[in-house]
Amino acid sequence: MEELEKLLIEEIEANIETTFLYQFHEKNFFDREKFQLLIVNVNKMANYYISNGRTEYYKKIAAGIIDRFEYILCCFYWHLAPNDLCSIINYNDIKDEISDYCDKMREVTGKLIL
Repeated sequence: MEELEKLLIEEIEANIETTFLYQFHEKNFFDREKFQLLIVNVNKMANYYISNGRTEYYKKIAAGIIDRFEYILCCFYWHLAPNDLCSIINYNDIKDEISDYCDKMREVTGKLIL
């Protein structure tokens, strides 16, 4: 699980160009496949915490994931706000899936914090 925690911390920090959150924040691009992988990894980590207890990185990961998911939700809103500069370049490609993305984030976040 150390490797999975490392991957999630890299995702939260968004300093590596290949992460979903780097692409989303720096390139304004919502990569469906990378988002799905992030959801799968958060779900695996939550299941590990449920079965084995929390590790020393639990608080950092839980707080980071919640913060980043909140940021994603805000970006969906800001993209539509007429007076905001936030833009998701492939928004029209993903707009019909956004409610599903929100549900997935809520589901894994619930597992992660409970």
